[in-house]
Amino acid sequence: MTIKGQLTLQEQQTVASAIATYAKNPRVAYWLWGLTGFMGGHRYYFGKTWSAVAMTLIFWIGVWYFGVGALITGVWWLYDGWHLASWLSADRQYQTQTAVREITLRKQLRAKTN
Repeated sequence: MTIKGQLTLQEQQTVASAIATYAKNPRVAYWLWGLTGFMGGHRYYFGKTWSAVAMTLIFWIGVWYFGVGALITGVWWLYDGWHLASWLSADRQYQTQTAVREITLRKQLRAKTN
C-alpha cells in the first residue's frame, strides 16, 4: 500500500487540491511549446532555466549571425514536444509527493505535541 493510500479522505482531497493549484497546466505547457518553443518558452515554464536561456541564445544568435539557429532549436523543439507529456507527469508526481510529505509531517508534529 502506498503512503497516499493511507491518507484519510480529507487528506486525499487536500492532495488533489494541491495538485490542481500547483501542478503545471498541460494547456499552458503545450501552448508555450507551440508558440515559443523555438526560443525555449516552455522550458522557462518548467523551471529549466539554463537550457531555456541556451535555447533562446542559440535561436537568436544563430538566426542573426549564422542562419542556422532556427534549425538547431527546431530539432530541439521537436525533441521537447516528444517529452512534454513526461515532464507534465513528473511535475504532477512531484506535487503529489510534496503534498503527501507535508501532510505526513503535520501528522508527526501533532503526534509529538499530544
